[in-house]
Amino acid sequence: MHDAIAALSTNSEGAENTLFLLEHKDVVTGTTQGGDRFLKTNKNALSNDGIHWAHAARGGDITFHGAGQLVGYPVVRLPFLPQPPAGRVDILKYLRTLENALMLTCKGLGLKGVHTQKDRTGIWISKTLESMSALEPAPDDSSKMIAIGVGVKRGITRHGFAFNIHTELERFTQHIVPCGLENRSVTSLERVLARQKRHEIPTLPQLCHQIARHLAAGLGLKAPSSADFATIPQSLALNSQASKIEP
Repeated sequence: MHDAIAALSTNSEGAENTLFLLEHKDVVTGTTQGGDRFLKTNKNALSNDGIHWAHAARGGDITFHGAGQLVGYPVVRLPFLPQPPAGRVDILKYLRTLENALMLTCKGLGLKGVHTQKDRTGIWISKTLESMSALEPAPDDSSKMIAIGVGVKRGITRHGFAFNIHTELERFTQHIVPCGLENRSVTSLERVLARQKRHEIPTLPQLCHQIARHLAAGLGLKAPSSADFATIPQSLALNSQASKIEP
């Protein structure tokens, strides 16, 4: 991934508009902004539990990646805004584009109670599933299913999203307060589908294709065909795949 970002920085041909889809080994990341203040145990406890600690050069707070979680890193060049000062991009618009692509993917799965929140990033789902819609205000019982954190350097996007598919959430939440959101819980697609009496998780190629398709549409790019995802394994198992979204 870092090689692709470096290539994009030097305008290398073929480096732009790449969506990296992968599964990390178990890791907890602290940030310059948040440090480790929401680490409930300690780094030795993480290590003893087989979880790596790493520092991430991003905003936001402590978070985790690991088995059963689909992580996406879109690497695209955003247009510079015409207004001074030079070199600015509309990062909020890009964030909402990514958020909307994930929302549309979740809606396509028929999930009830899935929504965004005005003052927080990510995709959330209400435990009061029957009464929620994406247009209603989020109640206090919402759980985060997809975390989103983005950055831009020299007009090139960095970081992305983490979609809990069948993540063993307690493995991480015993150690940290995810994203520093106290009194809020996290959930996974597997748990939401089970609660809504739907026990089949879509295959990984299908899910990845829908995310890429919606993101490409939001960015005004041509989405890859479903055939481009044929080499992706059917479920998460510490494999990775890079997919092209073309103009």
